[in-house]
Amino acid sequence: MEVELIGLTNNLGFIELFQEFVEFLTGKRVNIPIIFQDCSAVVTLVTKGGGITRTKHLRARMNLGKEMVDQERVHVVYIKAAEMKADGFSKPFDPAEFRKFARMVHGNFLASDNGWALYDIEEQENDED
Repeated sequence: MEVELIGLTNNLGFIELFQEFVEFLTGKRVNIPIIFQDCSAVVTLVTKGGGITRTKHLRARMNLGKEMVDQERVHVVYIKAAEMKADGFSKPFDPAEFRKFARMVHGNFLASDNGWALYDIEEQENDED
């Protein structure tokens, strides 16, 4: 749980900066960033508070997360680890699971048999010639 809390709070500043950057580029207010977390204990710590942390720096991190949630600067939501869409960027998949992940990320762009991203691009360029 401590690692999950540290991982969450380490990236809160980046999430807030990215939101400001997107708002600057678009000139519009964007929705509150949603952070998906697969540790229900961490979600409870940063949304409801309480709990017992072993050290001061973990308590400070917990309070930082709770403050951002309370001020509606971020929204932390529990999601099962198996349903995490970003897992393909951090964990190896077998070929069948990788194809599902690639289709989710790229849509039907990776419809070729061998699964190589450039395969479709080369075929499209050759068809145009």
